[in-house]
Amino acid sequence: MSARKFRIICNEKFQGFIFISDYQRNYECKIGTIAPFSLEINHEGESEITGLKHITEIYLPEISDEHIKVDLIRKVTFNNCLKMEIIPVQ
Repeated sequence: MSARKFRIICNEKFQGFIFISDYQRNYECKIGTIAPFSLEINHEGESEITGLKHITEIYLPEISDEHIKVDLIRKVTFNNCLKMEIIPVQ
């Protein structure tokens, strides 16, 4: 199984990851997962990154990675996101 990993950057702040894997064991497909995070600052001024509900979908193998990324992003609400970047992770 080969996998690709992408960072989600919104307004220059890290917001989570997207993972796309090719699955070929019993049948061919692609598996896409979005794992959003929330940055919260408590009343003492300390920051904490919290994982939010992740979403995993199964796609036909001919669906492009770009289409999968767009589809997964649409399923998550990123508040006040004016500039979004999806950056590959090596």
